Amino acid sequence: NSKAIDNEIALLKSHSQIKLIIDQLDFNVSYFEEGDLQTFEIYKDSPFIVEYEDTLPQPLEQQINLKIVDKGHFVLQTENLMFDGKTKYSFGERIQGEQFNFKIETRSPDISPTILKKSYLFIIHKKDNLINTFRNKLNMKLERGTSLLVIATSGTNIQKEKDFLNKLTEVYIKGNLERKNQISNNTIEFIEK
Repeated sequence: NSKAIDNEIALLKSHSQIKLIIDQLDFNVSYFEEGDLQTFEIYKDSPFIVEYEDTLPQPLEQQINLKIVDKGHFVLQTENLMFDGKTKYSFGERIQGEQFNFKIETRSPDISPTILKKSYLFIIHKKDNLINTFRNKLNMKLERGTSLLVIATSGTNIQKEKDFLNKLTEVYIKGNLERKNQISNNTIEFIEK
């Protein structure tokens, strides 16, 4: 039934469905490594993580450059000079200002000399921007001659896209099972009355 499939596609791409998926994934901060020729997303391979509370002011959708200067310290720099690239911060230190409140932790206590030579950047995303980005790059089509729905997305980090599609599928299947269980329970209640 074409209408039923269109309804399922609309459900899968809905704002509320994508929000549910984004809430379960750690996509709120994007991490990048600056290479000689290009900057690329490193997703779970970042040597640091940004921890923040979304109830406090944050520098949302701003590129923040980070350079690790030694095993315990780093500097931050932004184009708007919110961070000057000179002030040293310690890993685990709360970094607070009028427009920001976050801390940066290392993923591993051992920071290799290779990491010290690299430059990184991160972006803290607005939740709605993140949801809309994933909604817009999600493609779905019915495989010709079947009832099979092909779901695809695109992005610069394959693992991140796989995690998104896997979570989308997991949440969709779980939601369908819950709906079917609810229908079964309602049917049993109706029969018993």
